[in-house]
Amino acid sequence: MIPSNDAAVSIKSKTKVLFLSLKEEWKKSWTVFLILSIKDLLIGKSASLEAEAAIRKATMRVKEVKNVLDLKTMHIGSEKLLVNMEVHLTNNLTTDQIEKLVDKIKENIAKEVPAVKHIQVELEAPSK
Repeated sequence: MIPSNDAAVSIKSKTKVLFLSLKEEWKKSWTVFLILSIKDLLIGKSASLEAEAAIRKATMRVKEVKNVLDLKTMHIGSEKLLVNMEVHLTNNLTTDQIEKLVDKIKENIAKEVPAVKHIQVELEAPSK
């Protein structure tokens, strides 16, 4: 039996609706996948433990650094890291010496962890 023209149109319409529905579901699934893939970057994920250890190690290579008191890192893109750290330096340094030490700390970190693009070094004394 040959389907009537109305039946063929109905089948074509139902197929089109099904296709559009599947296309929308695919879009939703893809969107959810993308959001889950990048959510850590959207909410400011910290650097890996290995990267943070490398940052601490690079900082401690400056002999005037007594301790890294605090270290905060955050991804600011897929390949960039922001570093904010507090360091305790030896006593009796001049302003010029401190400026050079901060530059040396930043240089060491940039060499050790190339993903680090922004570094903020704060000078602090340890709390007692």
